[in-house]
Amino acid sequence: CDLGGNFVDALKSALADGMPVLKLLNVASNKLGPDGSVAVLKGIAVRRTGSLEWLSIRNNQAGMESARELEKILLGRETLPGEGLRHLDISSNSLGSAGCKMLVKGISCSKSLRVVDLGDNLIGSEGATAIAEILTAPLGPPLHTLRLKGNQLGSKGSEIIIESLKKNNALRILDLQNSHFTLSELDIKEALCENKALTQLDVRTNSLHEKLVMSFKEICEVRQDLKIIT
Repeated sequence: CDLGGNFVDALKSALADGMPVLKLLNVASNKLGPDGSVAVLKGIAVRRTGSLEWLSIRNNQAGMESARELEKILLGRETLPGEGLRHLDISSNSLGSAGCKMLVKGISCSKSLRVVDLGDNLIGSEGATAIAEILTAPLGPPLHTLRLKGNQLGSKGSEIIIESLKKNNALRILDLQNSHFTLSELDIKEALCENKALTQLDVRTNSLHEKLVMSFKEICEVRQDLKIIT
């Protein structure tokens, strides 16, 4: 779809006026741009209810300002146990590492988020460092699924994310497709054998050397509960 400015204004107003119960909001791929995305998020921010559980603003070129608004929402929405945002998809929005770092501040305070999709956001090693901090925090969010596909992690960012798995006992699914993933077979083997929680790692469309692929197979023989998709 291609939502116009009038629709965005109407949606913002409806959100701010307090629609009775809103569990899911999907405005993905609507060419909102930075201004439209921020307007929608501002509408969410002033709601007086914690009923929203599923939010997608994927593929709207939302930019850094939207990351800032999401940070405010997550920091300001302390709700009762079991309430609050559970699924957040902000993929394909050109956040960059700077936007990612802003958003992670909010994510780190969430007690409800289970699924976060940060794919295709030009996130590099600095963003990976921020993400690793929430994965290793003793009282971090209860993330079940983290999607980072299509970013620019490179060797340094890959190492940071994989190393963080040693101290994470909650994450079940990690998507690193097409993220310029490069890592030594020794590093990956140590991290994945030490981690006992992860059940799926997706590393498709990366330039994986033969020794690393063999290492993945050996890891899966030891950890039969873990599926590595190459």
